[in-house]
Amino acid sequence: MPRKKSTKKKKKALNIKSNEVQFFIKLLMLIASITVLFAPFVNSIITNDINIKLGFSAIGWGILFLIITINSIFKRKKQFKTLSALLLLAVTTTILFSAIPDYKYPTPYELTHSGGEYGQNLHEQLKEFLSKPIELFTLFTFFLTGLILLTNKNPEDLIRNLEKLLPEPKLQKNDEIKLFTSETSQNEAERSSEEQLALEASGEPKESEHVAIKEPKMQEPVEETEIKILNENGTLAAQNKNNIAQYTDWNLPPLSLLHRPTVKNIDKNIYREQAKTIETTLSTFNIPTKVVNVNIGPTVVRYALQIEQGTKVSKITSLADNLALSLAVPQTSLRIETPIPGTNYIGIEIPNPDPQFVLIREGIIALNKEILRKTNEYRLPMILGKTVDGHLKIEELTTLPHLLIAGTTGSGKSSGINSIIIGLLMTKRPDEVKFVMVDPKQIELALYNDIPHLLTPVITDMDLATQAFEWAVREMEKRYTMLKQAGVKQISEYHKLHGKTSMPYIVVIVDEMADLIITKKATVETPIIRLAQKARAVGIHLILATQKPSVNVITGLIKSNIPGRMSFNVANGMDSRVIMDQSGAEKLIGKGDMLYKSPSQTKPVRIQGAYTDTSEIKAVVEFIKKQVTEKNIDVENDQLSLKPEEIKATVQKSNARNELFMKAVEVVLNEHKASTSLLQRRLSIGYNKAANLMEELEAAGVVGPQNGSKPRAILINSI
Repeated sequence: MPRKKSTKKKKKALNIKSNEVQFFIKLLMLIASITVLFAPFVNSIITNDINIKLGFSAIGWGILFLIITINSIFKRKKQFKTLSALLLLAVTTTILFSAIPDYKYPTPYELTHSGGEYGQNLHEQLKEFLSKPIELFTLFTFFLTGLILLTNKNPEDLIRNLEKLLPEPKLQKNDEIKLFTSETSQNEAERSSEEQLALEASGEPKESEHVAIKEPKMQEPVEETEIKILNENGTLAAQNKNNIAQYTDWNLPPLSLLHRPTVKNIDKNIYREQAKTIETTLSTFNIPTKVVNVNIGPTVVRYALQIEQGTKVSKITSLADNLALSLAVPQTSLRIETPIPGTNYIGIEIPNPDPQFVLIREGIIALNKEILRKTNEYRLPMILGKTVDGHLKIEELTTLPHLLIAGTTGSGKSSGINSIIIGLLMTKRPDEVKFVMVDPKQIELALYNDIPHLLTPVITDMDLATQAFEWAVREMEKRYTMLKQAGVKQISEYHKLHGKTSMPYIVVIVDEMADLIITKKATVETPIIRLAQKARAVGIHLILATQKPSVNVITGLIKSNIPGRMSFNVANGMDSRVIMDQSGAEKLIGKGDMLYKSPSQTKPVRIQGAYTDTSEIKAVVEFIKKQVTEKNIDVENDQLSLKPEEIKATVQKSNARNELFMKAVEVVLNEHKASTSLLQRRLSIGYNKAANLMEELEAAGVVGPQNGSKPRAILINSI
């Protein structure tokens, strides 16, 4: 008997083509696309991972996934043009968000606010083949292409539509002037170098001093022209009727006299390994940390450590020797900064295994760029060097207003002083700034002799140094009288009335202050203190350097009146506390590595000082000397130019005229003061004879001129 067929229906097996599975997949795609789209605006575990991977570009990827999902749900025709445009926009925005900030070692926070890890990786790949300007230009080109494909409009219509979205600015009268100035500067910047040279040669007045500064690849004649234009700052004598300039046709030294820097390729793997070594070393002592940032400076690398809340900072500082051992660096060269200014990270600074020195040429180019953009008008610019972050540090001497420098032999102290001097010579004319240089070692500053910027030849004799400081005090008092008569309070206001050359700035530089204080402390310390207290307003500034910053050299009064500090490597922590008011300078690695502190800073900044070679100094000095046809060094007081031999000859000549002259000299030197009544009492002579003796002493350079009710200055110590 045949079997009856079963009436039960067989269950369909689930597969990828079944409606249930497809509906579930499309639902997951919809949820995923919405999650990616709103990830930058939601804070959760899932969205945080998406933000780290994609960053802000998650919005573009979310829109792309959402459109694909909607097309699949409603079974629309595939719009390849739209999807291709969205894909192109998503990829380019991902890379752009990482290329514009260009983080070297981005933190998780920086990744979420840029293109994420994917954008960072793609950006790193493109950097190996393209420079940053070319990379950005290429990405913006692809971005505009994606917009054109998405909107089906030509580029002109697209730009018009974008302009309509922008609000129309309401221009006031002042805004129109600024707009005009901006256009003028742009036109000036687009001029070719040949037009600039032709303008210089014709002697026509310049309507604008804005000149486009290119990288060091520009031709040497163009550099010279640009430097000259930029450093005039719109203050040419022909444009200022009150400015009686002595050097109207002065040419500033060109950049071609300075060495070009060499660029090295950085191997980042070395710094990644050192970061892992720091984390591993601290973890062995049960201190969980993470290196969140690495700043590669010219000669120093700083690792930014993030520690967990509740960890004592003293635990890390006490492990400095262990870290130095793990990193294979000298113990004295590892420096821990707690915290890094402006952050909540701990900084560990060690020598750069692949150092790159900073040349003075880089500082001059950066200075000219700032003048071009009018971001800062420097009266007395000091080119210091590069910070650990790689930024060039240029300070204004007039705001310090005086500077103390300390550093052992070979630390880069003299090179730092030369960089400051060369920076001023490259940017200022002789009628804008004057120098008084004191060099007890007789070799450091001798190269600058016979330049018109000097008020007197470089002083190597301590007796002349005493006279120089006494002259500076008298010049200060004379300038205060001039300011009082003009009804102004400081030199900048006086310059607005009478021009910059009417009262040039004076910079007094002492290369070795210790020798000066030891030999002439009684006669030199008081003028230095007076200048430090009062000379800022009249444009007289001090730069004092010493190898040994002890309390005997840098006394309390001198230190309290000179807030600007620059310390290279010193012998011990005590010397560091004297010059910087804290330890740390003893751990500097030398060769220009320094700590700099200005009155506006609470903590010192670590800088790799700019290096100036002897050949560069000679080239700049020779260029300046060639422009001086005759020796026209401006000495405002004859006493400043006297030499010890001339003083002795004058004394002997006066001795022949008056037999009481030598006795008068002995009285003045023994009493350390000079007055007519003193000579009357000590020599038992009348008033007329004593007054004649006092005039002879002044003519011989033994005593200074009469200064109101104040006693005369004693200009020599012995005969």
